[in-house]
Order: sequence, then structure tokens, then C-alpha cells
Amino acid sequence: MSSVTPQRVVVLHIGRDRNVQQHLLESLPSQNRNIAVETAASKSDLFEVLDEGAVDCVLADHRRVGFDGVRLASSIASRGYDVPVVLYADSSISVDRDTVDNIAAVLRKDGRAPDLELAADRITEVVSSHRSAVSGRDRQSSGVDAKIANEGTQQQSDSVGTPSRSTPDVVEKLRDIHDSVQGLLDLQDVDVAVDQSLKSVERTLQADTLAFLAADPGGGETSLILTSLRGPTHDHETLLEGREWARDEFVFTAYEEQSPAYLPQCGGERLSECTDLDESFESAFAVPVGEYGILVALSVTPSSFSKEDRQLAEIQLNTLTKVLDSIKRERELREREEELSFQNRRLDEFASVVSHDFRGLLNAAQGRLVLATEQPDNPEHLRTVDHVLQRMGSMVDESVKLARQGDVVGETEKVVLPNIARKAWKGIETDGAELEVNARSYSFQADEDRLYHVFENIYRNAVDHAGDEPTVTVGLLADGSGFYIADDGPGIPDNHIDDIFDAGYTTSSGENNGLGLSIAHRIVEAHGWQIDVLNDDGARFEIYDLSFDNQYDVDSDFLKRNIGD
Repeated sequence: MSSVTPQRVVVLHIGRDRNVQQHLLESLPSQNRNIAVETAASKSDLFEVLDEGAVDCVLADHRRVGFDGVRLASSIASRGYDVPVVLYADSSISVDRDTVDNIAAVLRKDGRAPDLELAADRITEVVSSHRSAVSGRDRQSSGVDAKIANEGTQQQSDSVGTPSRSTPDVVEKLRDIHDSVQGLLDLQDVDVAVDQSLKSVERTLQADTLAFLAADPGGGETSLILTSLRGPTHDHETLLEGREWARDEFVFTAYEEQSPAYLPQCGGERLSECTDLDESFESAFAVPVGEYGILVALSVTPSSFSKEDRQLAEIQLNTLTKVLDSIKRERELREREEELSFQNRRLDEFASVVSHDFRGLLNAAQGRLVLATEQPDNPEHLRTVDHVLQRMGSMVDESVKLARQGDVVGETEKVVLPNIARKAWKGIETDGAELEVNARSYSFQADEDRLYHVFENIYRNAVDHAGDEPTVTVGLLADGSGFYIADDGPGIPDNHIDDIFDAGYTTSSGENNGLGLSIAHRIVEAHGWQIDVLNDDGARFEIYDLSFDNQYDVDSDFLKRNIGD
């Protein structure tokens, strides 16, 4: 697939919400530097800007411009402006885009505005497609036309006696196909590509009903699901799309054999049952679109589709198949790139977690060694150093395993709340702080080593920020959904509380890198839990959405593993 040409794209947004206008003015260009945004507060303002002729696309809120977006698009087209319109609307609102040809896309709102990244991509695709179509219409094609005319005169009547169309008719259809194909080549959205192709095929075949059935391989047996239905006599809003097509032999054989099929005289009733429509169809033409589905053209007239028209439709749908193949490859490539990018971010984050936790343990060990030198008769300092070294050894093993797996959390096991709270306290330099554990011995499933980091990092935060010799308390939440870790310090300033879990955020100078609480937050969420922070006579971290086991029943191996020395 050819890439989108990096040309300047001028987007005109219409709406009365100044905040949305300003948001789009500032943010859309940040998504794509080739996009420039102009704004209009009313229809009259919009038409004044369009009169200047420098607009590539109109972007409008479907229900926030004093009238609906479909009427806006119709008004733009009726005044002769050849500019595509992109609407955005709440997901609960259905937009009938088929009634107006210049509605190129409908986006869903993200708040009061469309998702910026998606909007930038879709606008770029729409404008590129529109420019290609205009270029195709304007291109001098005398040599191509002569070849088309020569080939058109050689077309014969089809096998059932339908007369060949006149040369000018064939030439005009081929020109239309040429323009349609040019418009398809730069598209990267499956729905847009299918929709544009169906519009072109509809003009070629002039069928009473045109249905696209998407292939769904789910459940082991491929189903064909009706996803698009077109025709001059149908009320598109009332048709039941997304319904499985009856498994008649004609359509499914054509799809499974990947070969076009034509029924010049099909008797009507069978195909009528397939569509749930009132018409009794007399002729049908089905063309597979690769693995993606099949197009079925239906007519109430026998022998309706000429050989030339069927050949032209096959050309169009073969092109659509190639375009969908290209879109699929591009999407798989993007997904792979995103996966690699995600893995790289995870590795960077993992390295930050490991280095942060090792630094904290080393500081604790170094502090205790200094005390052991000053107080050689106190064995508690060396016992703490030994405990820290064991923790570091355990962290090395666990970190290697997690790095290989690419996960933040590894295998879980039963952990007892008061035991892990007290054990984690031994791994930090407390500087006179005290720990109180007011939790009964309830157990729950967790990655014990990762959970240590949660306790240690929140403990260090209290020691660093809660004042001199604070008291840190661990207890159960009143509703039994989890536990809390609280200190009796001054709490967190209100203007900082929303940023407390951001990576790199810190109010301290020196060696504090602001990763501790971000790491704790990540580990909690990786367990499937939630963590909040609030001020309640100090900082209080609440970890909830846990599933506690019944009250802890003691077995000796479990006791040794969790209590330790």
C-alpha cells in the first residue's frame, strides 16, 4: 500500500463550544504536524471560509451546531462545495451517513470532542482519498479512453442473451471504476474501503439490493454475517444488519470456492428468504472478496446483470480484496510494532523498579553496618543486614524470572497480611519510626516478593515525609475489601495528591527519584487490585478489591515461610 502523501491538510471545525474549538486548534496539529485547524461558530461563518477555497475537510459535531450534521453535509454539497465532511457523535446516536455522499466518516466522541489520534488519522485518510478522486477526475486520459473504447466495442452478449451495453456506457463505467480504485489505494480503514467500493459497485450493477456478507470463522464453521445492505428502495435505518445469512447453496458455494457465481433466473423465493425483504428476487450475482466475505447483488428482474457489468464488478471487488489484504498487513505490522514498543517500555520500567528497590535495600544495609560499627555489642544490626542481603538474593532470582517472562507480577501464593507487613518493615531504614499492625491474620493470594515492594515503598514514603519518628499503621479496611497503610504525619498537600503515583514525581531533593509510589501503584494494579491515597490525620494508602481467604489456619511450613526469623 502506498503511504499517505505528507501534504498540508486544512480542517474547518464548526461548533459553538469555545473550549472544544480551542482544544482542537491546539491538539489536532500535535497529532499530525501537517494538519492546520480553522474554526467557524455558525453556518454563515463556515460558508465564508469555504468561499475562500482553502479547506480540505469539514469537521462537525453531529448534534452541537444548531442542526444535525447530516443536514450540514447536505447543505455543503447542495451549494456546490466539493469538500468531504467528517462528523463526530455520541455512541448512542445513529448517524445515517448513506443519505449524503459527502459524509466521509463518522467518529465517536471522547468526552465533548473526538479522540484526537483517531480523528487525525481518519481526516488524513479522508483527505488523501478525496484528493486522489479529484486528481483522477481531472487527469487527461485520452490514451486510456481510446483503449477502453476499443475494448468496449469487442464485448459480446452474455451467455443468457443480455445485450452488450453501448461503448460510451462501458467507457463511463470504466472511468468511474478508475476513479474509485484510485480513491481506495491510500485507505487504511476496512469499513471505509468496503463502503466506498460498494458505492462504486452499486453504480456499476444498478442492482435492486446489494449486500455485503462478512465472513466470521468463529465456532469452527464459517458464517456469513450481513454487515452492509444497499439499494434504492430500502430504508437503511430499519434493516437488521449483523444478522447471519441463511446458508443457501448459491452464496456459500461461491464463497467457499472463491469463484463468482451468477443465477440469471433463480426463481425468487429462496433468495427472498435469505434477506427477510418483501421482494421476490429473480436474478443474483455473488462475488467473493477474498477471505473477508462476499458481495451479493440481487434484482427483481430475470437476467438482470450483463456480462460486461459482471466483469467490471469483479475488477472492482478484486481490487477491494487487494486493498483489504494490504490493510491487514499494515495493521499486523502496526500491532507488532506496538507490541515491541510496549515490551521496550516494560523493560525500561522493569529496570527502574529493580534499580530503585536495590538502592533502597543497599541504603538500609549500609546504615545498619554503620550502626554495627558504632555499637559492636548490639547483634540486631548485623541480623538486619543479613535479612537485607537475603532479600536482595531473593530479588535477584525473582527479577531474572520476571524479566524473562516480561511480567510485573509472577506466580501468586497465600500471604498473611500482618506477617508480610512486619517482615517488609525489616527491609528499610526506619530512622526511629514505629510500626503498628492492627490487622488480624487474614490471608490472600499475591506475588509475595512484589508485594514486599509495595509495603517497602509506602513505608519509605512515610519515613521520608511524615516527620520525625512517625508511627506507621497497617490495618484492615472497615468493609473488609482490603487493607490500609497510614502514617500520622502532616499528610499530602491537596495540590499534589492527584500526582502522587506519577513516575518521577517527588517533593524531595537529593537521591529520591520519585519512583517508589509509582512502582507500588503498578504492582497493585498488576494484581488486579486498586489503590487510593487520602488524608486522614496523615497520609493513608488504601489497597482494596482483594479476595481474603477465611481466617488464617496455621500449618508449620506456611508459618516458617511467612514469619521468618
